Amino acid sequence: MKYPVLNSASYILVNTPDMVIHNGTTQTTERLSNPDSEYLRKIPSHIRKYEEVLNYIPNQVYIGNMNPSDLRDKKLPWYDLNSDTKERYGKFGEIMPQDEFIGLLKISDSFNLVLLEKSFTNDIKNKLSSHKLLSKDVYKLGEGNEIEKIKNEIEKN
Repeated sequence: MKYPVLNSASYILVNTPDMVIHNGTTQTTERLSNPDSEYLRKIPSHIRKYEEVLNYIPNQVYIGNMNPSDLRDKKLPWYDLNSDTKERYGKFGEIMPQDEFIGLLKISDSFNLVLLEKSFTNDIKNKLSSHKLLSKDVYKLGEGNEIEKIKNEIEKN
């Protein structure tokens, strides 16, 4: 009898500022009930850029570049502290930028629900072709779509 085995695992921490702004539950509810709210206007100024996400000490701990005990020596709150380690990859996983994550969504899309624009697809192919885990799956991105096709699908669905 064969038994299923988990050979390996890794962490992924993704910086997706656009998804926070446009798809977060609080934001979508606020957009419906109070579209001109101060909260919605201020969101972009409170979202970390990718480089800031790399610099955030707890994120470096999460992917294994620092030890959790290193946090004990840091004064709370940690949000304004920068890490000396600013690495994307760690021994437990990685911190992925938004554009590459969108490419990963397309690569994982078995039902062809994700449509990406042609030039975006080309940019992502170039980036993911050097990714140590995803390079062999770059072909799944396809050629991308014309923006008009994407707009038509959005209107239709």
